[in-house]
Amino acid sequence: MRHSVHILFGRNFAQTLQQMRAYIQKYGEKEHSPYFRGLLWNVNDENITLSEVELQTDNSFMANLENRNQISLKVKSFNAKNTDEAVQYFTDLQQATINLDNQGSRSQLHYCLCFPLYDRNVWNDVKACISILNAVERPIEIDLFGLSYDLAKLFAENTEDFDIKQAKKITAETLKNVLEIKKKPANNIIHFIVLQNCQTAGVALNLSTQTFIKVMGEFALLCIESYDELFGLVQPNSELQGLGLSVLSLDKYYYVEYLLHKAYLLALEREGIQGIDKIEEVDINLATNKAQEILKN
Repeated sequence: MRHSVHILFGRNFAQTLQQMRAYIQKYGEKEHSPYFRGLLWNVNDENITLSEVELQTDNSFMANLENRNQISLKVKSFNAKNTDEAVQYFTDLQQATINLDNQGSRSQLHYCLCFPLYDRNVWNDVKACISILNAVERPIEIDLFGLSYDLAKLFAENTEDFDIKQAKKITAETLKNVLEIKKKPANNIIHFIVLQNCQTAGVALNLSTQTFIKVMGEFALLCIESYDELFGLVQPNSELQGLGLSVLSLDKYYYVEYLLHKAYLLALEREGIQGIDKIEEVDINLATNKAQEILKN
């Protein structure tokens, strides 16, 4: 297992980060969770705001499994012009993450910086983040994960005013800039991955918000458990890489919910509440409490 920190850039990705953390908790193995850290990077009024996603799990019995995992964001702000505090933040993060108690499979802390290629301001934030991470002076490896312009409508606040031609132009400019920075060994950039909403042959993938979360969640799990198998042990010759994931989904979460719902119906029928589908009005709180009491036993 490898420790992996995923940083998303821009306030529009706050919900994405929270959903990504929930996905890892739901579909990853129990041992994956401690190896994942998720951060949201945003710049506002000359301050860098870092929001770390936190997970609280209630292990007591409850009918709705979605309610077991409460996800929140813990916010920390730094002066963007004086990055000493930000450097110290990441120094503390690395020392708390990789140590003798839990080093993981690598001594280098893995960072994945996920950002839209079609936003110049965000690209400036990414460059600032790379500079701060390298100022920590601890062993790190950075992967850059760029989102192409054809994914912009998944995250844009106002899709009607979105200029697709301008976004395409900025994406091309950013791609060129990223490749220039990647060439400098001091930046510790290992891979540059680009995700677009179509295959190499031009066939649209038609990604939705939910499928994007699934892609990002599976990618994070692979970074934790199978990083070397994902990218190979040898540095790639290509300057950038596409992401192709094939997932065989045996959704245990779905089946657990199905069995719970089935158990509810059987428990209610056993207590003499017949013809549930024909009842026009049900005291849902009374029914829930009764079913939970029965299922606990």
